[in-house]
Amino acid sequence: MRKKRILGIFGNVANAGQERANSDVYKLLAQDDKYDLRVLVNDRGFHWCLQPFFEQNSIPFKKIRFPWGIYKNSSLRHIAQWIIDIFINNFQFIYNYLKFKPDYIHIGNEYMFKTLAIPLCLCRSKIIFRLGDRPYTNNSCNKFLWKLIAANVNTFVCDTHFIKNLLIQTGRNNPNDVVLYHPAPNRVKTSANETDKSNQRSSQRSIVFGYVGQINESKGVKLIVQCAEKICAERDDVEFWFAGTIYNNRFYTESIEPIMQAMPNDIRARIRFLGHVENIDLYYSMIDVHIAPTISEEPYGLVLVEAKKNHKPSIIFQSGGMPELICHTKNGFISNSKDIEGLIEGIRYYLERPEAIRLHGKNAFNSLSELGINFDNFRKQWLSIYH
Repeated sequence: MRKKRILGIFGNVANAGQERANSDVYKLLAQDDKYDLRVLVNDRGFHWCLQPFFEQNSIPFKKIRFPWGIYKNSSLRHIAQWIIDIFINNFQFIYNYLKFKPDYIHIGNEYMFKTLAIPLCLCRSKIIFRLGDRPYTNNSCNKFLWKLIAANVNTFVCDTHFIKNLLIQTGRNNPNDVVLYHPAPNRVKTSANETDKSNQRSSQRSIVFGYVGQINESKGVKLIVQCAEKICAERDDVEFWFAGTIYNNRFYTESIEPIMQAMPNDIRARIRFLGHVENIDLYYSMIDVHIAPTISEEPYGLVLVEAKKNHKPSIIFQSGGMPELICHTKNGFISNSKDIEGLIEGIRYYLERPEAIRLHGKNAFNSLSELGINFDNFRKQWLSIYH
């Protein structure tokens, strides 16, 4: 019996939530002997972060050209290179499509669909779109392109009901579309020495609030630092830790370092930026409460699932799809407002009720089963899509 062929389009080069989620899908498809998988990856950056995962999990891939984005301030040389890359990208995709003859095309990025819009609209393969972000419909051009995408995609796999509702608002309302919560990714385990040297509490009685993710404005990092300074000035039994890349991070250098440098030494010592942390389970074992005050409309919140897996309650804002994962004052805290006052409200809730931290952490872990977030369910639902 002929295996069903799946051609993946994966031009990403980073390794954040969206990339990890799509990589996990490719991993389970590669492990199933019913499918013949090939993933087209970026020849200018795939090796930076993603290639080791693909090689470790025997995910077949082939490198082709993918165009970088262009912006209002892009130079003429950059724009010319982008146009050349579009032609190369389309030609190489068509060549691989005709050679591989896939039954399905798997795509998880709106930009990549738009750059390949013509061949994707003309191909006969069923297109499966893992939608991990909100549809980008801010102007008439993007609205038109989204109608084109919606008309040619067989199934949208949405990370949350929030995203699916936004998809419906674009005019797409198809019974094929599903919501599938993504489980926490399996990260490579490293030795405990990786974080031991920096992740030591100032005091055994301290309550540690921990952030995990990108160090930028939209994730609420500056808000956390401002709240941390205020809380640490009031109490000496609280600390704030940040796990996220600060190397060559302009936001950190320009917005966070000046605030940190102006703090008294005893407060600054309890607000720690640890840089990139790969052994995230070890990190979670050393904090008490997870904080994720995303200001923008976060589509999902994979960090919340990871915190739940590690028995940690989360403090969040009313942001996008994140409230779907948190039950207020049962397995976490949903702040009333997206500002300093709202975040301090959640932090003080746990400082004033330390007994709730362990209970909410236990409830957070149990909620994964209630929400159906596990790899068995994830695998079963994805394979049913490629039936």
